[in-house]
Amino acid sequence: MINIVYGTRAELIKFSPLIRELKRRKADFRTIDLGQHDNESLHGFLDLPKPDIHLGKSMRGVWSSLEASPATYPLAAVLALVWGSKVFFSVSSVVGKGDLIVTHGNTMGVPPTIMAIKVRNVLGKGHRIVHFESGFRGETKASVLLDNIYRFADRNSDVLFTPFRSTERNLRSEGMSGKIVFSGDVMRDVVKQTLKIKPRIKIPSGDYVVANITRSILNKLDARHLVEALRDSPIDVVLITNPVIEKRLQKFRLDKLLMVPRIKMMKPMDYPDFLHLVAASRGVVTDSGGLEEECAVMSKPCIVTNDYLQIKELRDFGVVRLTGCNYIGILSGLKKIKDGRWKVQKIPSEGDSPTKKIADYLIQMEKFQPKE
Repeated sequence: MINIVYGTRAELIKFSPLIRELKRRKADFRTIDLGQHDNESLHGFLDLPKPDIHLGKSMRGVWSSLEASPATYPLAAVLALVWGSKVFFSVSSVVGKGDLIVTHGNTMGVPPTIMAIKVRNVLGKGHRIVHFESGFRGETKASVLLDNIYRFADRNSDVLFTPFRSTERNLRSEGMSGKIVFSGDVMRDVVKQTLKIKPRIKIPSGDYVVANITRSILNKLDARHLVEALRDSPIDVVLITNPVIEKRLQKFRLDKLLMVPRIKMMKPMDYPDFLHLVAASRGVVTDSGGLEEECAVMSKPCIVTNDYLQIKELRDFGVVRLTGCNYIGILSGLKKIKDGRWKVQKIPSEGDSPTKKIADYLIQMEKFQPKE
């Protein structure tokens, strides 16, 4: 049996075309939700079946309540270890002998899932591990944790689906022992399928950029530079707020700077609504790697407020501009978007649907797996 394992909303979004394709083909598969985020509503909005196995209550509220700082890091580490132990034992108890295990990316649920399967294989359970999105590397101090999780998954997987030629080169240069399979970026299929879902919100009229910041403003100086750049933007800004960022801006006493006519604030919304909002925009300001990929598919300019970039093609084809939380860099990018001087090239798709390629491969693998 093929086991699709996910815990976060981003993982479920990227797995959504594969789940639909496997269901359409009546493949022998099931989904396992690790419970890192609360994905219940997202299943409904994406018209996906509920998970076959749900391993427990969401941890999203716990993580969101912690203000990232040196004082809270030990508590966050303890919570991560406790939750990781739960995932380890839960996954060990629900998979069957010979099952294929498909994990994704660099989230916190990936290492304990893989470790559980490796232990079972020592006991002769005959599993094979598939890493759905392999080879991403940021290579900076800010990305070291993400890079290490990716490398751990890449080193311990039997099959590595890689979405870009640069990520494929990363895997080959590091001498990964698993079978490397270039699949193409599944975000192509995610965007195509999701934009077929009618939005439930009113999309703003006129020219605007979407600002969606989730993690990059960790100190007051960076926060001020970012807020002032959005305040001084030459083009309207739709700012997606969330409790963590709101709390941080209030703590730094910067929230009042955003109270200007050019900035429209919107609460977090359902994924299809958000994707339609981005599709109608002129560009994006973000620190989300997934949103960078969505911009590439939709040919939208993307200002990145991180200090690292995991996909070389996004820079080479003019999709992203890496500014960090730098006032001049962000404002310069916003001006280029406003003036129409930022040109984005379409990244070559290289063949058929990535989802269909992956589904073909998984179904073929499953046929030759040992059974219970």
